[in-house]
Amino acid sequence: MHIMSFPYITNPFAPSGLAVPPVAGIHEESAIYVFSFVLTANQIKTNLEVSIDTDSDFYLKGIVIASATSDFRFRYADESGYYTSNAMLDSSAIPVNAALPFPVTPQLRYSAGGRIPIDLTDTSGAGNTINMWFLGTKRFQKSR
Repeated sequence: MHIMSFPYITNPFAPSGLAVPPVAGIHEESAIYVFSFVLTANQIKTNLEVSIDTDSDFYLKGIVIASATSDFRFRYADESGYYTSNAMLDSSAIPVNAALPFPVTPQLRYSAGGRIPIDLTDTSGAGNTINMWFLGTKRFQKSR
């Protein structure tokens, strides 16, 4: 009896394993960048930003809507200013639990001193206080 074996198909966006150590000469730490903003009824705000610290590069891996008083839509861009989607993302579709964030795959790199561009649109018809978390890792060069 001959058993056929099929090659295992891997997810190209998944990390190569759990607890993969960083490249030699690099130190990684978990990081959260908090974005807070208040929108008025049906307000549209473009070119908002989250500033990245100047001490290290930031690799965005997930997004959480930590709190919001009403529904809104948003989109974010990579470091070059290219938006990750043509359409705005609805806040009700984004997780509120930091343990299970909206995954950003592949992870996006933002240089030290860079920014995460954000556009917001209120869809509630009322005032809206928004608190979003951008989860990822900071990568530091180890001193020699």
